[in-house]
Amino acid sequence: EIAAFFRLKTDVRRRARLAGRLAVERALQNAGASQTKVIADELGAPRHPSLFVSIAHAGERAFAVADVEPIGLDVEIVRPREASFEALFLSPEEQRSLPEDAQRRARLVTRLWCCLEAHAKARGVGLREPFETLRPAPGLVRSGVLEGEPELAWALARSA
Repeated sequence: EIAAFFRLKTDVRRRARLAGRLAVERALQNAGASQTKVIADELGAPRHPSLFVSIAHAGERAFAVADVEPIGLDVEIVRPREASFEALFLSPEEQRSLPEDAQRRARLVTRLWCCLEAHAKARGVGLREPFETLRPAPGLVRSGVLEGEPELAWALARSA
């Protein structure tokens, strides 16, 4: 753990990692875990012996959840995205239906991305599968936007 911390190249990444570890510890405590240590699996995902854990970073902020069932969390700073980013995971029809207003569009695109990533985390596959296979079924994901500076989009997903 210490070696991984010092391999990070910037202070921003180091602070984010520390914030993530603190967020996980708090999430595990809130879930009633007696042990609050997690290890990273071969893909870097957090693993706990008895609970499912998900960590999300937005800038230097970190968020975490823990549960007895597979769960995924993503949090992203709301910002305008390039059309090429939208095209990665939205169909042409979905892209055409996005709002024209730049801020509303940024909120929606970021929120949709959070839904996809949270669902991928809950399934334990990360973003290694084609995006079209990562579409969550209705009811598996809750999402929203936290107003503030910066604005944050979030999504919390179950695997099934």
